[in-house]
This record gives sequence, C-alpha cells and structure tokens, in this order.
Amino acid sequence: MAKKEKVFFWYDYVVFFCMLAVSLGIGVYHTCKSRKKKTTKEYLMGGRSMSPLPVAMSIVMLTIAAALLMGSAVEAFLFGSYWHINKIGITIGWLLANFLYVPLFYKLQVTSVFQVHK
Repeated sequence: MAKKEKVFFWYDYVVFFCMLAVSLGIGVYHTCKSRKKKTTKEYLMGGRSMSPLPVAMSIVMLTIAAALLMGSAVEAFLFGSYWHINKIGITIGWLLANFLYVPLFYKLQVTSVFQVHK
C-alpha cells in the first residue's frame, strides 16, 4: 500500500497567512495605539495596571506560542490529533506554576526570577 503524500493546499496557505496577518495586525494596532514614551519598567510590568490573572495567561501563551505555531500544526498534520492529549497535562502544569509564582513575583515587584529584590 502506497503512502499518501501530505501537502499543503491553497486553502491551508490562506488560513496560515490569515492567522499571521491577524497576529501582526494586533501587534501593530497596540503599538500605534500607545505612542506615549514608556520606561523599561512600565513596558515590562504593564504600568502595574493589570491583575495577576492576565499576566499569568500572557506568560502561558508566551511559553507555548512558538511550539503551538510551528510544532503542533505539523504533528497534527502528519500524525493526527491524538498526541494533543499530553498538551492538556502540560497546560495544567503551566497554569499551576503561573498561578503560584506570578502573584508572588507581582507582590515582590520583580520582572524575572533572576532579578535580586532590594
């Protein structure tokens, strides 16, 4: 039995490039929207105007975004979606870590685990 070759069709490219365009558009919009000069601390900490929940979700997405964009699509395309089950456990672990550590870092007003708090 011959193995069927899997290739991207035109609609796969349309979906992929639309996703990239939307991501780029969101970044450009928010960059142009907030033109005021910000210090590094304001930039990294969001002006301390956000609660720990959106910060934690942002960290989770930052951690998994590249893997999801590049790796997950290829794995699902080649081998099916069953392997996504392990992502559930990994996501739960990331969420627990972020809900435990982000509030602590937020209280200590640090931007990194490597930063020494004075």
